[in-house]
Amino acid sequence: PRPVDPGARFAPLAAAMERTVASTGVRGAALVVVTRDSVLFTQGVGDLTPSTPVPIASATKWLAGLVIAGLAAEGTLPL
Repeated sequence: PRPVDPGARFAPLAAAMERTVASTGVRGAALVVVTRDSVLFTQGVGDLTPSTPVPIASATKWLAGLVIAGLAAEGTLPL
């Protein structure tokens, strides 16, 4: 099989991110897609790049909420 260009593979996700930043007025967004041992794709939109420092406390709130909601939805975590 022919290798897939990582940029083309993640183009729909990058385009959605660009549209969301443009329509919401947020400062910017950064996306990094990784596997266990490699970086597959990076994209920065607006004022942010994949290497822009972000305070970790602010960057993990959404992740904690997503994990809790997922565990509650599957019945593992009764709320």
